[in-house]
Amino acid sequence: MHGGALQAALNLRVPSLRADSAAIYRTLKQLEKDGELGAEWDTTGGGPAIRVYRLTSHGWKTLEGWRDDVLDRLTNLQHFIDSYAKLRRSKR
Repeated sequence: MHGGALQAALNLRVPSLRADSAAIYRTLKQLEKDGELGAEWDTTGGGPAIRVYRLTSHGWKTLEGWRDDVLDRLTNLQHFIDSYAKLRRSKR
């Protein structure tokens, strides 16, 4: 995807985020510098060239690590919610 499409997708999937386009492009540039993304210019459209990004194998591994981290956090949060519910029930 290109930066504008990524911003539109983020705004659709996470409406409360309202991602700033400058922040998106800074992040894309950093991810490319870090080897997480590959990018190339698409000049096939009628307008100006756009930079199209794709995850590299390194980026996929990083994304998998983030997923694992989120799953761990969800497990911990669920434990907290369950413990809180038990505590509330025992207080009655």
